[in-house]
Amino acid sequence: MRVYIIRHGTASHLMEDFHQRVNHAQFMKILDKWNRSTLTPRGKEEITEQAAALRNMYTYIFYSPLKRTEQTARAFLKNPGDNIESMAIPQLTEIYISPPRIPGRIKLKIKTWVFLCLLKSFYTLSIIRYFHQARQIIHLVKKVNDDLLIISHQARIFSIIVYAFLSPRWRVIRTDFNPAGVCIIERRGK
Repeated sequence: MRVYIIRHGTASHLMEDFHQRVNHAQFMKILDKWNRSTLTPRGKEEITEQAAALRNMYTYIFYSPLKRTEQTARAFLKNPGDNIESMAIPQLTEIYISPPRIPGRIKLKIKTWVFLCLLKSFYTLSIIRYFHQARQIIHLVKKVNDDLLIISHQARIFSIIVYAFLSPRWRVIRTDFNPAGVCIIERRGK
């Protein structure tokens, strides 16, 4: 059993100026905007290319219910003659961590805010919850018992890959966390 895990293509939130300085309230608005981002024209092209490259490699698609991953899933479902089932899986949404509260007068680069969110996930041990969610996703995958495609987001994909790497039942074949990048994991024997 092989699982292809693709990150959505280049989306509008990735076009943000990550060197821009913002305060906590502004960053929270940016996070909210990122939650609703859509594929850019470049992202649509990337996904069209990947859909052609992965054609006939899977029989089922699991995808995040966020707009950019729904758009990506539609591109993979366009191939005529393919008999592919698909399902939005809430556990595949992006991992969002609210940043630590910092006084409003302090402005940090957006990339610094993102880093602080990551640090907070380690400090609060939220990282354990994401690992548990990756385990739940893998359990859903095992029920399909056939090659499938997962369409998700960078942090979520990373958590699935880490889970597969640490599991004796899965083998990591390939990793690519870039927009439209494909990771591959394979189930070891029964």
